[in-house]
Amino acid sequence: MSHLFPTKLAQSLQGARITLQRTRDAQFVHGWVRSVDQEQLLVRLPARVAIHTGDQFAARVYRAGDDLVFEARMSAVEQEESDGSLIVGFRTEGQMAVAPHSGDARFARIGQAEMNRKAATLCDVSHQGVALLSSERPNVGARVSLWVEGISLEAEVRYARPMRGSDQFRVGLRLDVTDRVTRARWMEFVRGEAEGDGPPSSRLAA
Repeated sequence: MSHLFPTKLAQSLQGARITLQRTRDAQFVHGWVRSVDQEQLLVRLPARVAIHTGDQFAARVYRAGDDLVFEARMSAVEQEESDGSLIVGFRTEGQMAVAPHSGDARFARIGQAEMNRKAATLCDVSHQGVALLSSERPNVGARVSLWVEGISLEAEVRYARPMRGSDQFRVGLRLDVTDRVTRARWMEFVRGEAEGDGPPSSRLAA
């Protein structure tokens, strides 16, 4: 039986990172919650993900203060995006529960940024990191300077992956912020994303 998501809870899940572990073979799939309604959870997953209608999963949605865990069953592939990613529907089964936070919650965010003084597109943010799209491919382990929403930051490159069919690279960065004032500003910025206080036009909808 599918369980309903209360409206306030559903809104808090949009844009959050989700991990799905398939019950039959323990395979992990990682994606982003696109939207939630009273019927199902829509999740954006990478291209060519090998899952099928009827597959059952243990799901964990990462939130700012704690995580939401529940069982889910894939219902259908709802849409294929232009970049090859899939919008997949899941229906919840069993009881939903709140669990201690197990990682650094990340929140989808589209906006402008700079990396080493060159323009980049912000993809998501967390307390400890940033992901962005850039025409530059920095070396893994390199230190870079960032500018995000008026905040000047330093970071280490964790990965830089080419985007299929594009000249852009998705770059994952781990922040190294020692200044207390800057840290406080960044935490406040991420908290605003978690609570949905950012500009509506800049929040990820797909």
